[in-house]
Amino acid sequence: MKRIACLICALAAAIVGPASAADTAGVVSTPIVQTRTTNIGQPIDVPAHPTVIVSQTTIAPGARIRSHKHPYPHYVYVVEGTLTVVDETTGKTFAIKPGGFFAEMTDTWHHGENRGTTPVRLVAIDQVPEGTARNMVMKPGQ
Repeated sequence: MKRIACLICALAAAIVGPASAADTAGVVSTPIVQTRTTNIGQPIDVPAHPTVIVSQTTIAPGARIRSHKHPYPHYVYVVEGTLTVVDETTGKTFAIKPGGFFAEMTDTWHHGENRGTTPVRLVAIDQVPEGTARNMVMKPGQ
């Protein structure tokens, strides 16, 4: 749990902006990724004064998250396993391995799945307008 708390702090710092940790003796800060676009090339449009929601998800081998889309920025860091994200419009797949981070597509139907033999564990960070409880719209009829 302590590892997850440290990871969340590091990811939050990466989203908010560079910190002065590098100026502190005994502290090493290594950027994981820097992006202005989602995994399908959309510009990231952050709501004004967003609420940040941090979630941890575990996906069992062979399991799949139902088809959905995110109306607001949704960032994912894979802690364990390999997450496969499928863009249902194009059929394109994205495999994100442990230590991988990406800004997931916005307003595009997709799903995540675990095609591996070990659980996928990930941390997701959402930036939503105040009063928004969830950043996931499930595809009707599923």
